[in-house]
Formats: sequence, C-alpha cells, structure tokens
Amino acid sequence: MIDNFEDSERLNKEKLVKSEPMIDLEVNSLAKTISISYLNVSNAKISYYPIDLEILFSKSPFLTTDLVSTDEFSFVQPFMQEEIELIVN
Repeated sequence: MIDNFEDSERLNKEKLVKSEPMIDLEVNSLAKTISISYLNVSNAKISYYPIDLEILFSKSPFLTTDLVSTDEFSFVQPFMQEEIELIVN
C-alpha cells in the first residue's frame, strides 16, 4: 500500500514538473548564436544590453555578487529588443 502511494506521489510530482514553464539559454559568442531550450513556453522577449567591462571593472574592481545592488545597474537600457515565437516540435 505504501509503495503505491509513493509511486503515485512521484508520478504527480513528475506531472507538475513537466507542466511548469522552463527556458534555458546558451550563448555562443564565437559563433554569435543563442540556443534556446524551452518547455511550456510559447514566446519570449530578448533584450540585449551593452556592457563596457573596462568601465565596470574601473568602477568596482572586486565586485562580488553579495554586494551588488540592482539599483546600481538599473540605468542601463537595452540597445535592442526582440520578441520571438517559440515553436512546439
């Protein structure tokens, strides 16, 4: 009886995971491509942001993720945005 309950619970959790939206990006800077893997998502908006690493490093050379506030970078605007439709295979 317990085995059936555990199997049923596991199957319910798998169904929930498969129904959640998921998106994963892989950027290949050498080939200048972006690969998108997705599940339960029909469209996406991609924003491209310019980052001047020299200025960023000069401003705070030992920047750590613990100390970064989102307000510090909120003035950066995307130089390009595009909305794409994701096709279900």
